[in-house]
Amino acid sequence: APETPKTPEVKAPETPKTPEVKAPETPKTPEVKAPETPKTPEVKRPDPAKLANDNYVVGKNALARKQYKKAQRHFRRAIQLDKSHKAAARGLERVNAIIAKLEAERRRPKPKPKVKPKTVVKTPAVTRDPEKSKKYVQYGILAFRAKKYQLAIKHWQMALKYDKSNGAASKYIGLAKKKLQEMR
Repeated sequence: APETPKTPEVKAPETPKTPEVKAPETPKTPEVKAPETPKTPEVKRPDPAKLANDNYVVGKNALARKQYKKAQRHFRRAIQLDKSHKAAARGLERVNAIIAKLEAERRRPKPKPKVKPKTVVKTPAVTRDPEKSKKYVQYGILAFRAKKYQLAIKHWQMALKYDKSNGAASKYIGLAKKKLQEMR
């Protein structure tokens, strides 16, 4: 048998390679740095013992002015700052006692005022006393001379209460009333 000729292997033509397409590069955003804050000078913190003492003094002054809540607040702050501040502790005890007492008084019901029945004041009957009558006549004369005619009349009326038969008092009352009429 005749040998069949071998057919040469046919290779498929190579397809040209497509160049790799790269995505366009996005431009890099520059890093934004926060502006630097200027450095503040270090602030020295006050000594807690000094702050405690300052609060104690404010509390003490508030207590003297009877501002009890304010005093209580400052004594507490002083103790927070300095646990060993004995004066602030005593002040706080004192103000707490005062506040408790005031609140107890506020809560206590107030007693209703007792209504006293009206008493009729009876003037004692004037007994006859010629000596007192003479004194009132003299008081009346002094008032009359000072041109205080109303007062003079009152004195002479008192003189008549002590001695109804005192004619001088009656006469003087008439004169004083006449002077009052002339003034009007």
